[in-house]
Amino acid sequence: MKECKGALDITINPSHLEADFIFHPSPQGPEWTPQALRDLLEKKRIKHGWTEASLASAFNQLSDPQAQETQPEILVPAARGTPATPPVPESFDWQELPVPPEWEAAGRAFLKAAPPPAFFEVRIEKLPPKAPEKKGLFGGREKPAPPQTREVKIPLPANPETLAWGWAEAGALLGGILPGQPGKEGTDIFGRPLMAPRPGANFIIGQGVVRKKDSLIAGEGGILRRGDNWVEILPFRLHRWSLALSGDQNTALLNFTPGEKVLPLPGAPEILAEAQALLGGEDSSPEGSSADSLIGPLELADILQQVLDSRKDLTNFPLSTDEDSEFEITLSEDRLTAVLYMKKGRGRGKPLGLKEFGRALKEKNFKNVNLKKIQDEILAFYRSRQRELTGYVLAQGVPPSPPGERTIVYTARYLEPEVADRLRARAAALLKEGGPEGPGFAGLEGLKDYPPDRADRLAFVRPGTVIAEITRPPGRPGEDVFGRVISLPPEADSGIRLLTGTARQENRITALTGGLLEQWDREKGPVFRVRTHQDASAEIKVAANRMTGSISLSPALGTGFPLTREEINGLIKEKNIVTGIEEEILSRALERVAGGETVEDLVFAHGELPRNAGEASLKFLVNLSEGKGVTIKTDGRADYRNQDRISLVEKGQTIARLPSSSLQYQDGRDITGQTIPAKAPAQQKVEPGDNVEVRETEGEILYVALTGGEVIFQNNRLSVLNVHTVQGNVGKDSGNIRFAGAVRVGGLVQSGYFVMAGESIQVKDTVEAALLSSGGAITVGQGIVGGGRAVLRARDSITAGFAEQATLLAVGDIVLKKSCMLCTVKTNGRLVVQGDKGVVFGGTIRARGGVEAHTLGSAKQVKTWVYFGQDYLIQDQIELEQREIDKLTPQIAALSLSIEKAEREKNAGALERCRGEKLKLMKALEKRNIRALMLRDKFEEHHLSAVNVRGTLYPGVALESHGRVFEITKEYSKVSFVFDPETGKIVHQELKEKK
Repeated sequence: MKECKGALDITINPSHLEADFIFHPSPQGPEWTPQALRDLLEKKRIKHGWTEASLASAFNQLSDPQAQETQPEILVPAARGTPATPPVPESFDWQELPVPPEWEAAGRAFLKAAPPPAFFEVRIEKLPPKAPEKKGLFGGREKPAPPQTREVKIPLPANPETLAWGWAEAGALLGGILPGQPGKEGTDIFGRPLMAPRPGANFIIGQGVVRKKDSLIAGEGGILRRGDNWVEILPFRLHRWSLALSGDQNTALLNFTPGEKVLPLPGAPEILAEAQALLGGEDSSPEGSSADSLIGPLELADILQQVLDSRKDLTNFPLSTDEDSEFEITLSEDRLTAVLYMKKGRGRGKPLGLKEFGRALKEKNFKNVNLKKIQDEILAFYRSRQRELTGYVLAQGVPPSPPGERTIVYTARYLEPEVADRLRARAAALLKEGGPEGPGFAGLEGLKDYPPDRADRLAFVRPGTVIAEITRPPGRPGEDVFGRVISLPPEADSGIRLLTGTARQENRITALTGGLLEQWDREKGPVFRVRTHQDASAEIKVAANRMTGSISLSPALGTGFPLTREEINGLIKEKNIVTGIEEEILSRALERVAGGETVEDLVFAHGELPRNAGEASLKFLVNLSEGKGVTIKTDGRADYRNQDRISLVEKGQTIARLPSSSLQYQDGRDITGQTIPAKAPAQQKVEPGDNVEVRETEGEILYVALTGGEVIFQNNRLSVLNVHTVQGNVGKDSGNIRFAGAVRVGGLVQSGYFVMAGESIQVKDTVEAALLSSGGAITVGQGIVGGGRAVLRARDSITAGFAEQATLLAVGDIVLKKSCMLCTVKTNGRLVVQGDKGVVFGGTIRARGGVEAHTLGSAKQVKTWVYFGQDYLIQDQIELEQREIDKLTPQIAALSLSIEKAEREKNAGALERCRGEKLKLMKALEKRNIRALMLRDKFEEHHLSAVNVRGTLYPGVALESHGRVFEITKEYSKVSFVFDPETGKIVHQELKEKK
């Protein structure tokens, strides 16, 4: 290791940034090591600016033998501090802002006369507090004086020399700002921080200059001047002028803002030339502006000088000469056309008053005026360069137009000639036999002029059948501009005559009643009449087991052909019925039909069941089903809806009879004569089962139904079930269900089928577009998807999960679990929709006891009518009575005419007959009117009811009770509506929650 002996010390410069070892070598001096050097630094409290490496380098220099021999004093760096770095100020990248040549001289003069730049910093100083103020006349509590401040302006140093100047518009970029660098702190050898030098004075941004991020922007237009540490803009306004057109585009308007007085004024000829061009030029259009429509240049120059002197802006000054506007409305001689002339004003002349024109047009009271079109087109003229509007049609009348030629298209299906001849002959014979008041002719019009046997064409029609369609372009009366009608001459008679049973509806001739249409073709036009004519009809049915035959008969109407026994015998022969015919029954049936009655499904032939020796044969007195899933109609089509699966019996009806004594062996025979072999002799014993009562009479035992229902005969036990069960769906497999007792359906009721029960109906699944009719209650496990065609009617209540587009009719309550949507509801109980989301919307609800639901109506305001508080089943009876009254009234009127006719013709028989019929109808009418009046009084009775909404009641719902209507126009929440009989109004209150 090198030797380092001698005297060693440390010297420090005044800035404390440098420390040096100073060494005097001497063999007799103390010896130094690197650790001794470190200890000496620590002794001197030198902490910064040295490292182990620098210390090792210093020791090597001090222990260098050559240096020790040649240098009596060795100086070696010991530590170096870190000096502070001064900040770098911001700098600016200035834009070139040249002065327009025409303003340069004025700008230099303005700049020369401007005062030197002066900048200040404003500070707010607090003033010493004032003595407290006395409060009140005699002193009292002292009120402290509010603190006082003042502004103090401190001048900022600025070299007044202007280095550059230019012209800047407001918003112009003056220069970009280049960011400076902040100063950095230093550290001396003792580890103490050295503060960075403070930056020099900031660059001064004077008036009119705005700093935005890294840019300087002109806050206003003027002359910019800039020194070495400042910039400012001196306000220097230029003369500014612009031209515009008036709202009617007919007057040039000048806007002039004066600038500095050292600037020359704008040239009047230049302004007027531009105004001339703005107005369209002298030759731009026939109505274009001409030079003499503007003020002169001398007048304009004088006006500009006055504005400059006053230093006030000139706004919308008219340069055009003065001329008033005008308009005139004229009417054509035939009053079919109203025309407008309109001319715009200009300058300071009277402007075109569109409101004044509107009032004048309104006072004319023209009809069929398109005010919107006129407004748009007049406004377009007002905004156009056009100066005059001539020949503008304001209103146009309609000249009258005569009607076109008539064409008739016959649409009735006329009978073949041979058929028509037979009917004419029938009518002639009846008319000859009974006269004009005989069957089929009483009350017919025009029998004398239009006899039935002379009708040109015949056709069978139904009520509403279109007989003919008339096409004729109608004449049209005229209308002048005031809406007054210009009449047409009266139209000649069309020649078409409509007699009894026909009517004209617009361009169609229709049949009012069903029967035989008679038509006579005349030169002036056709004549139509409908008289009653329907042939008697008969239908014979043979039971599937061929044990019974039944007949249905309809009487002849009007001049229709009656039934004869020969025709009946022919039908019986067609059905191959040869035995068991009860002639007396057929004779009585024919007598009833001849008297005008209708006979339906009357059993007239019975087969005979086989009997075994020693056996009493049970004979059924009701039609037993054969369990077939399909019936064949007369036209050969298969009918899956009306199936033969249930043997029905009514309450109290005798089901079967059993002779009480044994008979000899005998084969049976059906009504077609086919033999039914007797079975082996066996003792038959028939036991009465459920709902069957045995009644013994002389010679036979009768089995009577104690209730309506289905006949079941199994194992010699005869029962009547009052509940019919369908395991699956009511549809193609089951057919329609018609049952006197209760019905239970294990599936759903499909569209197009019906269930009709004398007692209750239960459906486990859904009801589609079907008919359910119950003598008791109806219960649907799921819901009703009606599609607008489902009908459920019950003498008791209806219960279901939901109902959509269905008709619900019940005497008792209708209870739904979820919703009632777009339904027609009528009940003498209540409509209750349960659940937290139970909703009723759409359709018509008539509920004597009212409605209860969570939501009534919908946010889309679907129209929903709710009637409550009255017996709406009585309303149905009223409507039924009124229909009967409406039928009787025209019949009585027709009889009155027949009586007058009989009196004129002195026909005593017809007179007596008509008077008797009229008296009978008058008594019936009186009874109907009294009953209708009583029902109306009963309908007006009020029943306790309410419409309760547990959640929301939406607009679109209308409530009605006793003729009073309450339209819902805003949302309600938790509300109850009732009818107040004392005030006759529907009132509401908050619905209180049930505890």
